[in-house]
Amino acid sequence: MDNPKVSIVVPIYNVAQYIKKCAHSLFAQSFEDIEYIFVDDCTPDNSIELLNEVLLSYPQRKNSVHIFTHEKNQGLVATRQTGTSHAKGKYIICLDSDDWINTDMVQLLYDEAEKGDYDIVYCNYAEYRNGEYKEIKNIVCQSSNQYIENILRGTLGAYLWNKLVKREIYNKVFFNKGYDMWEDLQMSVQLFYYAHNISFLDSKPLYYYNLENTVSISSSKSMKKLNGMIHNIDFIESFLAEKNIPNSSTWVYGRKCYCKLHMISNFVSADFWKNTFPELNNALYNQKDVSLYSKVCVWLINKRLDVIYNSLQIIKKLLSR
Repeated sequence: MDNPKVSIVVPIYNVAQYIKKCAHSLFAQSFEDIEYIFVDDCTPDNSIELLNEVLLSYPQRKNSVHIFTHEKNQGLVATRQTGTSHAKGKYIICLDSDDWINTDMVQLLYDEAEKGDYDIVYCNYAEYRNGEYKEIKNIVCQSSNQYIENILRGTLGAYLWNKLVKREIYNKVFFNKGYDMWEDLQMSVQLFYYAHNISFLDSKPLYYYNLENTVSISSSKSMKKLNGMIHNIDFIESFLAEKNIPNSSTWVYGRKCYCKLHMISNFVSADFWKNTFPELNNALYNQKDVSLYSKVCVWLINKRLDVIYNSLQIIKKLLSR
């Protein structure tokens, strides 16, 4: 398939329990002209074998399926970069291999994109947990900057999987490889910056987000995830400042506050806390919904009572086991 209309990129890592349902939903799409790109990030299980098993039931899709394999595990961001770099479609959708999609998702998003020559089309989705679905309704914004603001404030989902995006837009973004926490945020900010025409398809949920397997791509320790948050927020702040986006520093403020609080809950050292986003060291006292314990920790650090802070964290860590 030399010039497919849509490329679907799917990372594969430790999803044996879910890949069959995902693959069935992909291969059963009502839309015909799809290129499927699966990237095996050195999965330790038999996910690829199960994928090929499902493919046997869809012989008409066989020539449209490409499986690429990393020589060593590289993480979600690098895996998506591998997939998008091989994509030939006019549009790309990056999906997660433990989720599934409505049979008409690709058709509906493609038709909407072609109707208005849109760079990005996004849709509603539903969260799945314990056999129940919760529909999530998205919002509409009036400009790229407004989209970016709402993504950073958390009022619009940064997820890549409910978005059909022109390949030429994906080709412009920087993949922050090695930092696999808030990676969708880092990517979405760039995608919406470079997109000129954006459409929201306000229909039934077309994507089903599986909340029962939220750590399938990476079983990384908390510190690695925390570093991912920090590096991606640093990238976003620098990117928006470089593009002279007004008020962008206020949009990332809440994300930085979250990181600072997340550090305390993950028992980081006082020095690490002080040296990360130091401009916020005195700001958390006035934040709503900050626990008394966190405020005490902040006070101890700012008063240079590091020994007491570290001892308190050790005690809490022992009690939480």
